[in-house]
Amino acid sequence: MRCKRNRRVLVRSRACRAIWSEAESTVTVTADQSAVLYDAATTILGGIGDIAISFGRGDWRDARKLRSKFDPLLRLLDDLGWSEAADATAITMAPAELARALATISTYAVESLAEQVRLDEEDRELRSRFTLIGATCSDVRRQLEGSGEAR
Repeated sequence: MRCKRNRRVLVRSRACRAIWSEAESTVTVTADQSAVLYDAATTILGGIGDIAISFGRGDWRDARKLRSKFDPLLRLLDDLGWSEAADATAITMAPAELARALATISTYAVESLAEQVRLDEEDRELRSRFTLIGATCSDVRRQLEGSGEAR
């Protein structure tokens, strides 16, 4: 049996609902974690226009790669809220998709922090922000792994 899942509509068969409900994460983030993840995800998504640039150049591989990068972040915003980070929030996305979103956010934090060090920037606020982003991703990842859902 093959179940199809659309972002807006879940296939209505009983068997498919059972498969997708098992695939959802049961991780809950605090209000502070939600705010950090929201801030990082929306900052990274600022580059979503790069898909159109790659598309315009005919660079389909890069466009697909970028789509794969941004897709879990967009799904994360479905849970966190699109207009602003909410209070404590249950993350309902699939564990593997959440793990990809956290990996993208962690990479962003590590690369940004490394750039600050490389440039010998003394912007303590930025360094604290990137460190907090990395720590938040680690905390959520541990919660995901602790629930036995990381795939």
